[in-house]
Amino acid sequence: MKSLEPRKSFGDLINAVKSCGKATIVANNDLDSAIAASFLARFFRDMDVEVEIASAHQAPRPIDLRAPLILVGLVQRTALPGANVFLLEEYVSFDSRRLLSLALQLVPRIKEVWIVSKELEAMALAAMVSLGTSSCYDERILENHMEILSSSVSSENFSVVETLRLFGYPHVDLVTALYRTLDPFILGVSLDRDGCRKLVEELGIDPTSLRGEDRDKLVSKLNEIVGRYARSFANFVGKKIVVKGLDLVDDIYELSYVMELVLELKGLEYILAVMLEPSYVNVAYALYTRARDLIRKVVGDVVEQRTNVKRIYVRGIKLSILEFDDENLLGRLPIYTIGRILRALGLCEDIFVARFGEKAFCLPLPLTDRRWPFEEGVEVVGGCLVLDSVDRVPRFVK
Repeated sequence: MKSLEPRKSFGDLINAVKSCGKATIVANNDLDSAIAASFLARFFRDMDVEVEIASAHQAPRPIDLRAPLILVGLVQRTALPGANVFLLEEYVSFDSRRLLSLALQLVPRIKEVWIVSKELEAMALAAMVSLGTSSCYDERILENHMEILSSSVSSENFSVVETLRLFGYPHVDLVTALYRTLDPFILGVSLDRDGCRKLVEELGIDPTSLRGEDRDKLVSKLNEIVGRYARSFANFVGKKIVVKGLDLVDDIYELSYVMELVLELKGLEYILAVMLEPSYVNVAYALYTRARDLIRKVVGDVVEQRTNVKRIYVRGIKLSILEFDDENLLGRLPIYTIGRILRALGLCEDIFVARFGEKAFCLPLPLTDRRWPFEEGVEVVGGCLVLDSVDRVPRFVK
């Protein structure tokens, strides 16, 4: 890691902001950028710096051209005369050749001058696992970050172990872990407590002490269930980052889904609130809990082919269209979260849109390209760009 250093000094960025006494932070629309931007905002606010923060689609232009403008996960589309622009990646990124989490790379830089709590470390880890192309257990993401992990998070609070990949496991009992797991989605088990109990009883295993043959029996059954409808999915046993000694969070993989949903339905302000006061993560979990029944129904309908998923090519880009009859779901349904669950099953392309009845096509904001300023004159509803034609999608995607 010593040979891999950011192109520019993070200290120079700090000095530029401190000398002005204010800063404007504009974040890309993905979770990693949102957490990194909120992390940076908290850091500067604790230094008595006046900070304005906004998502890319909310900030067509900087609020104050006299203040340093920090772009997080973004690149400039056009020059901004008079603006003092800083690309965060240039000040924290260890290796621009690989896909790396800005939030996680920010941790060791801030630790040089500030104390980073274990709760904020957990948020950075959630940002990292959200980068998985398919599953949150994408092993390439973990491999890319192994060196950075040692300098970013404390081994007293987090460790990488070989274990069951179920949300909350091994800190919660097996039935609860099965119930909470969304990646991969287990039909008749995920978010179905009766289904979880029935599965454990049928297998004749002790949910309080899972070892040896019982674990093999469980994994075999889960593979059988998911294999009936999934085109691909992560192994149920493998490397997993396990938290230790945190009261507010017991699983960073579930946390990534929680914060993704909050970002999608409530916006960057809620991510910032949690970074400023980590106990507010309980509010995020409450929002997630209220949405779970709807998520289970929608994903279940797709898995059982009651909801149609089309795969088409538009100007050379392969994408999926999730079609819903109920137009009232527009703005209420966490499209990106649902697409992420389906993507982990191989049932959805990397790029996907939703269509509600005969209404417009909805492209989730995290799938939009990272150029800024964001194109003006586009409608945003419920964490999605609303486009009048699917032919317009390639213009906005990464």
